[in-house]
Amino acid sequence: MNSPNYEETAGTMLIDVDGARPAERLDWLSAGHDAAAPRSAVRKTARLSILDRYLLREMGPPFGFALAAFTLFLIINSFFVAADYIINKGVPFALVLRYIVLQLPAFMYLILPFAAMFSVLLGFARLAGDNEVTALRTSGVSLSRIALPCYAAGALLCVAAFGINESLAPRAYHKALESFRQIAYHATQPVIPADQFVKPDWQHVIYIGSIDSATGVMHNVQIFTLRPGYYPDTFSAASGQQVGGKIVLYDGVLTHYEKNAKDVTQQHFRTAEFTLGDTSLLYQGAASAFEMNSAQLRRELATLRGNGQDTRDDQIKLQEKYAMPVACLVGIFIALPLAVRFGKRGRGVAAMLAVVVLFVYYLIMAAAAALGKNGALPVIAAAWVPNAVMLAVGVALLMKEEQVSLRRLVRF
Repeated sequence: MNSPNYEETAGTMLIDVDGARPAERLDWLSAGHDAAAPRSAVRKTARLSILDRYLLREMGPPFGFALAAFTLFLIINSFFVAADYIINKGVPFALVLRYIVLQLPAFMYLILPFAAMFSVLLGFARLAGDNEVTALRTSGVSLSRIALPCYAAGALLCVAAFGINESLAPRAYHKALESFRQIAYHATQPVIPADQFVKPDWQHVIYIGSIDSATGVMHNVQIFTLRPGYYPDTFSAASGQQVGGKIVLYDGVLTHYEKNAKDVTQQHFRTAEFTLGDTSLLYQGAASAFEMNSAQLRRELATLRGNGQDTRDDQIKLQEKYAMPVACLVGIFIALPLAVRFGKRGRGVAAMLAVVVLFVYYLIMAAAAALGKNGALPVIAAAWVPNAVMLAVGVALLMKEEQVSLRRLVRF
């Protein structure tokens, strides 16, 4: 009596006992296709196989946990820093909270690579601990094929991280710095940055040489009053201090130019007051590299180079805008062989490995950036060396694991 055939398409599983060999069925489950499978089953599994969906579901919870935990850690750390402003200096809690929340998009370049690596380490540690990875590899499924959905997810995370760094993070970080300057203002600290020309309104420009962070005293203060067709009237003072919405100048000179620029009058003063007016304009400050996307930073670099300024630091930051999103995929390459090798020792070991790998990565990144700034490394190498080193280590470990698997199959 012939055995009946059974099909179960609701869960995209096909069992054909009429002639398909087990190896063929396993290959169809892992690769997502089978020549002997019905068209309806092929259509349901062509895009994502059962194995791929199973692995992604295994990686999902650790990824979400790492994303939430690392974000919470950064928020708590920022609150510890801001507690002094809230308790002792009367800064509104809502303003501090706004500053902390606006920083989060700029931290995504740190959070996403860690979450991706953490999810693979913990997910594959569970699979390795329950011998599921061993069963798949013994059945002829390579480790690279098992990890294929993880690599695809890592590539998508690279795109997402780059999009956040290009669009959301620069604007959010700029707003965060505005909030920080407001916090500093409420805390009676100077909000005008040192060694920069600041224009609080259409008529005035302020320059401050340096600021004593302990006392708030500003040194080498110059305030220019712009007039159409005239040289600007200039307040030059040895020191000054911001008091509320005013700058009080001490021991200075007011220089006034007539229209012909030949008649100049100077008046010495012991103290003089300059009203800032709308101080919210001072909160904006000059845009840093983190407040610009790659296109804006390239234009800024062209301007700075045209003025003969050293731009190595900003060039490294520009390259990091491309290199850091790629760390999401690089982290997966190194996490996978580590999880397979050490996964049977438990998820605690896997979590510890994630922290160690992250620490080593950012240690290499800091060292490479320092070498790039002093000219020991080209700026492109300074940004990409961490990815290159970690990727090389990950690929070497992966090849070693594949060779170990092959030797075991031969002995089997």
